[in-house]
This record gives sequence, C-alpha cells and structure tokens, in this order.
Amino acid sequence: MKHESSKAWRGLILAFSFLSATMFASDVGGATPTYASVKNADLGIGASLNGDVPFPADNAWNRDVSADPIDPNSDALIASIGLGTGLHPDFGADIPEGPIGIPYVVVSGSQQKVTINFTAYGEESDPGPYPIPGNAPIEGGANAPQGSDRHVLVIDRDNQKLYELFNAWPQNGGSWNADSGAVFDLTSNVVRPGGQPGWTSADAAGLPIFPGLVRYDEVASGAIHHALRFTVSRTRRAYVPPATHWASSNTDGNLPPMGMRVRLKASYPIPANVDPQTRVLLQALKTYGMIVADNGSNWFITGTSDQRWNNDALVPQLRSVSGSNFEVIRMDGLVTDGPAPQLLSPQAITGDWYDPAYDGSGFNVTMTPTGLILFYYGWDNSGHRLWLISDIGPTQIAPGTAITLNMNETVGGHFLTPATPSTLSKWGTLTLNFAADGITASATLDGNDGKVGLSLQKLAGMANTSSVTGDWYDPAYNGSGFNMLVAPQGLILFYYGWDSDGNRLWLISDVTPTQIVPGTPITLNMSQTSGGHFLAPAKPASTLSSWGTLKLDFSSCTKAIGSLTSTDGSSTVTFGDLQMIGGVMDMPPGC
Repeated sequence: MKHESSKAWRGLILAFSFLSATMFASDVGGATPTYASVKNADLGIGASLNGDVPFPADNAWNRDVSADPIDPNSDALIASIGLGTGLHPDFGADIPEGPIGIPYVVVSGSQQKVTINFTAYGEESDPGPYPIPGNAPIEGGANAPQGSDRHVLVIDRDNQKLYELFNAWPQNGGSWNADSGAVFDLTSNVVRPGGQPGWTSADAAGLPIFPGLVRYDEVASGAIHHALRFTVSRTRRAYVPPATHWASSNTDGNLPPMGMRVRLKASYPIPANVDPQTRVLLQALKTYGMIVADNGSNWFITGTSDQRWNNDALVPQLRSVSGSNFEVIRMDGLVTDGPAPQLLSPQAITGDWYDPAYDGSGFNVTMTPTGLILFYYGWDNSGHRLWLISDIGPTQIAPGTAITLNMNETVGGHFLTPATPSTLSKWGTLTLNFAADGITASATLDGNDGKVGLSLQKLAGMANTSSVTGDWYDPAYNGSGFNMLVAPQGLILFYYGWDSDGNRLWLISDVTPTQIVPGTPITLNMSQTSGGHFLAPAKPASTLSSWGTLKLDFSSCTKAIGSLTSTDGSSTVTFGDLQMIGGVMDMPPGC
C-alpha cells in the first residue's frame, strides 16, 4: 500500500526533525553490534535492542554481501520487478489512516504463554503455547480488517526466542487464532529448529520477519547491521536459502524466487544532501542488501511503525532510487521442486463461475498477489439482491483440497454513499474445492439466508493478454466497486453497490469484444435480473433487462475514470479515480 504525506501529520514530522538530525549527526557509523543476542533489549512495544542483532554474525541475514558475485540473470530478474520503479518505505510515522509498518513487542521470560489455534497452515506451524501478551500490537492496528496480514511479532528477551503469527486475532481467555506461526532461535544459525524445507512461516518465504525490518533504534545509532526485507508483485515457483517456501505457480526463470537477494550497486553515489535516516538505509542496502520475502508491491521495504520516522524525507528520497540501481546476488542452492504441492495457476482459478442449476447467481474469483478474493452475486431468502465478499484466501490452491472462506456483507448503503467496509459483518462461509481440470469445482455456501451445495463450472476464464482483469474501486465511493474480467470473448464486468432506495445492487455488463487501449473510452450496457430467491435465482434468459450504461476511460492498466448512469437518468455517479486494488498474480504488464 502506498503511503504519502498529508497536512494532518506533516507538523508532527517536522517537530521531530531537529531532534533526529542531532541524534544521527553525533553517531554516524553506529556502535559495535552484539550478534546472536537480544539480552540487552529494553522491554515493551517497539523497544530498542540496544545494539543487539538476532542470529550469529555469519548468518545469512547478517553477512556483508557487498563483494559477492552477481547472478548471471541479474538484468532480467531486476527488469521483472521494474527498472524504473523507485523504492518505497512500507513503514513510517503514523498517518490518519492508521499505523504504517509491522510492530513488535519485547517481553521478559516470565511472560505467560497462551494457546495458539492455527486456522489455515497448522501443519506447517510451530505448536504453541506462545508468550503473546493480550495487548500485543497487531500490524495495521487492533481493528485491521479481515484479509490484511495482521502480523504479531513477540521477542522473548530472556529466552532469546522470536515468535511470529500471521493473521492473528485475540480471543476471549487470552488465546489467539492465527493462520500460521513460527518460532525462531535468535542465538543460532539453526534459526527455526522445528521448521522443515517447504514450510511457510508468518511470511510467504518461510523466513522470520523481525530480523529484516528497518527499525528506528538501529537507524538512530547510525548503522543497520543486517539485510532488509522487501516485496515484489510477481515471484517464481522456487526459493533460495535462507527462504524455505515459494508462493507462486509461475515457473518463469526471469521472475525472482523467494529468498532472492539484491544489493544497491557500488557505483550508486548516495547523495550528500539526503536525510540521515535515508543515508543509513541506503548504506545498508549496499552492504547487506535486501531479501524477497513476500508477494506485494514492487520495491516496498518493510520496517516498523515509529512516530520518529521522517516520512517527508524517506518517501521522496527512496523513490528517487530505482530498480536499475540494483543487482542480484548470485543464487546458490535454488530449489525448484520439492515438498510444495502441484498448484492451480492463478489464471486457472481467476474467472466467473456458476452452477447451471442455480443460473442467475455465481462467483467472481480472482487470485491476486495477496491471495484469493471472491465475490458472490445472487439473492437473499426475502427476494432482495445479495452480494458478498470473501476474506482474502490463500495464495496457493492445490486441486482436490477444500478451502473455507468467510463471506461478508455490508449494510446501510446508498447509490451515492455506499456502505463503507467499516460496516462489514460475517454472513457465513463458502467451502470450495477446485478440480484439477481448472474448469470445475464443488462448493457449499452456508449463511444467514440458507445453505446450498453447488457444482460449479467456469463460465468465463481470463485471457492471458491483459492485466486489467481484477477488482477496481474509487476511494470516494469506498464500499462499491467492479470486477473486470478480460475473457477470450471480450470484457465482462460486474458492478457491486447500492441503488437509490438503499437496496443492494449488482449489475452485469454485456460481453464487449474490445481491447483495452489507454486513452480510448468504451461504453458498456449494464443489465440486471429480477424476481430471484436464494434457492431459486432469477434466470438471466427470461428476466435480464437493461439498467443503464457504464462509460470507462483507462489512463493506464491500473487507473481509469468513468460514469455509471441508469437508463432513465435518475441515478448517475461519476468515478474520478478508479484504481485496481486486486490484480491477478503473475500477470505480465500490459493492457
């Protein structure tokens, strides 16, 4: 996610600028680190480690790689991430929208351990109990929504262990639910004694998260003594040590595997006038580099949330450092086969799915870089239109393996003022099992309006020539949006929102056999069905009628403007900033 400066917090940043500059100026170069230790750390949220560095000095995270050989395929690998794309700090001082970065807490050895209930990847998780305090900070804040990463990181100072959870939710009685969890020994090169090759962790690459974070206490000391963690939007079905896990079905050898390490070229001159915080970070990228740890936005560097970060300097100064300034360290020990199962490709899963016995309802399915996102369109048991959105599901789906997703609904919307996601509540669940053929699946939808078993078929799959396919919205109308599918037969688009009477509304476009060309407007007829029920959806063949038109004008493959207007002119809305929020994993650039 992109975080930019705003007037609301600029004054706070400026208030810290003199103090931080003074601290850096007096301590350039940093104190001598103490490796394989956290014994000297303070206690509390975001506590200083006081010069301690997890893992031994010769650990992969802590090695000086400034003289390591370059990978023979470095140019192609860097190009796949973006030669002209700049770095971005995925951390900083908080903004009104919430905290930026991944928080952590340091506890003592007396911290009570609590039960951890694993809800997705228990077979690849280290069993509890974990010493997680009830007030442990959660990535994105305590109210971070379903589908966000919600990492929880806890360091046991006295026992020198690191505990990490993914998608963590506190429960009554002190226990936690989490998709996955891992425990790391901070004193050893056997970093995860209970782990195995092929396992994930709280991170997609199977790595620990905390050792790769940019932390304020280190930067303030004048030096970072370890590699950093960063994300890319497309990865390969492979990993290289220290990673232990891949998170892609794409076997393209020009895409980065998990664990790939890049460094800032020695020829890159760090500008003399950059902020001291930026200078320390760039020097670390020259000395230790950074490691691909997850699917996400290209060149996003992960760090901790701290009010002392100078967002106004970090964001533009890092943006000026582009992918072309990096090179890939030679990859030794690349793993391209092993314990990971055969997976369905994102293209095989993405598309429009339905059960012919329940024609008039169905699903829009998109496998995004962050996981599976699914919309259901149909009817409730009172005969009103119903649409639901899933939690974000896994990034890897094996045929014949059932997955269960929470399905959610919003309430209280209107055509011009959609119900914001803050009103999101659980409607029920969808259990889904894709067949190996990639065109059939079985499903059970179970919730407030009833339960139905479905034999799904892919009604329309995606063409492999367009990255427009995905989920789109305008932030000014958050709570409504579009699913766009560029299928071989043309563009198919669904709208999800509300009508002018406050009822849920979903619309489907005609199939438009057109190619998306930025700068060339297109107009689509939008239609609706009528008279449906949860167990007896309205048949499109007999009830489909025109609702109005949607006009779109793409400025790029991920940006557009448009307007949605009813046939009678009574309802119209103009979208001034449509943007893709969930594209298809492993799709190459280009409309």
